[in-house]
Amino acid sequence: MKRKYTIEEILLAITMGIMTLLTAGNVIARKLFHSSFSFVEEITIILFIVATLVGTAMAAKRNQHMGFSGVTEKLTPKAAKIVELIGEIICLIFFALVLYYGIGMVRQELSSGMTTPALGFPEWIYGLSIPVGALFISLRYIGRMIEAFKKKEEKEEGGIR
Repeated sequence: MKRKYTIEEILLAITMGIMTLLTAGNVIARKLFHSSFSFVEEITIILFIVATLVGTAMAAKRNQHMGFSGVTEKLTPKAAKIVELIGEIICLIFFALVLYYGIGMVRQELSSGMTTPALGFPEWIYGLSIPVGALFISLRYIGRMIEAFKKKEEKEEGGIR
């Protein structure tokens, strides 16, 4: 059976591959030619931000984000679910704020016409990674809460029969 890859896994593989190639190429150029490419650091930093946000979305989807397992293991199953739900709501609020302020940052970058130092690209292109990443993460948390709610309804319906 062939495994399907999620958009997050594909994006993470691409960003990590590009970062590795660029960094390795820059190290080789520095050692062999005693010169490095100034744009590599710029691109690597933005790819690192993208990889971090995409990785966070993957962790949210798989329920592998940082949690309170030390606390929830000591609670009853119902209390543990409540604590997990509160944690997911807090995460959702946090990333909704990151999305909101990220949009504000991109708007400011657009209006100011800022460009990157090495390549001269418009700064807002790089800045988009913040609100887009926060949107992906928020959607994953919303999906997790919907799944948890559906499971609760299925259990309640199953108990009636």
